[in-house]
Amino acid sequence: MALWCAWRGLVARSLAVMKSRWLTIFLMLVAAGLATTKFVFDLAKAKQPGKIATVSCPDLPLSCRLELSGRPIEFGFSPAPVPLNPFMLKVKAPAARSVSAEFAMLNMDMGNNRYRLKPAGAGSWQANVTLPVCVAARHSNWVMMLEVDGVKVRVPFTAGK
Repeated sequence: MALWCAWRGLVARSLAVMKSRWLTIFLMLVAAGLATTKFVFDLAKAKQPGKIATVSCPDLPLSCRLELSGRPIEFGFSPAPVPLNPFMLKVKAPAARSVSAEFAMLNMDMGNNRYRLKPAGAGSWQANVTLPVCVAARHSNWVMMLEVDGVKVRVPFTAGK
């Protein structure tokens, strides 16, 4: 009988240790799941399109001026954009460390069209850009996503034929 009681006590202690280990593992998994969920939701919030300002530039091929995070920015195309014809994107962004532009057609996947602009002196940046041709023969409804030092602005424009 004493042996049976000792064995039962040993089994009970082993089960208690196993329960506490499983409880610890369970709590760690719950914490990791909560942290992952928060990260995913924060990432989704950062990618919301509503967080990026849209700017209308009626004279975009010539010039467009705006203020981005309190800094004056000026940009334009030369000549006016036409698919498959190279044009120069020029940006004046004094004290900028990096400038890039991404081009997309609304409601049409046109692949990756991202350009990193190169410094051209005196706060100017430029890139030689070529828009892809749309097989659906649509030439309008383009959007340029201009990014200066991590701050983005959406600029819709129309490309010629």
